[in-house]
Amino acid sequence: MTMDQILETLCKLEIADPEIIKSKNRSKKVTRIRDIASYYMHHHGYSYPEIAKFMGKNHSTILYGKRRAPQHLQMMAEFVQSLDREQRDQLRQIIDEQQEESNGPS
Repeated sequence: MTMDQILETLCKLEIADPEIIKSKNRSKKVTRIRDIASYYMHHHGYSYPEIAKFMGKNHSTILYGKRRAPQHLQMMAEFVQSLDREQRDQLRQIIDEQQEESNGPS
C-alpha cells in the first residue's frame, strides 16, 4: 500500500481531507489521523524520514505520533464495538469499497 492509499483510507473512515492531515492543523481529530497513518505507513515499511517528508513534518513528530497510535487504535476499536450491527455493516462497506478502489480493476 502506498502512503497516499493509507492516508486516503483513514481519511474516508474519519471523513477528513488528506491535505488537512498534511497541514499544520493540530486539532485532536487531525493529529489522531496523522498518528495512525504514520503508524500504518511505518508498518508497511516506510522509514520515519520518508513519512515525515510525505506529511510535511519533522521526523521526531512522526516518532512521537507513532507512540500514541496504539492508544488511538484502542479508542477506535471501542468505538466500533459500540456500533450496532447496521452501523458496523455500513463501516465495513466503506472499508471494502476503499480496498477495491486501491486494488484497481480485477
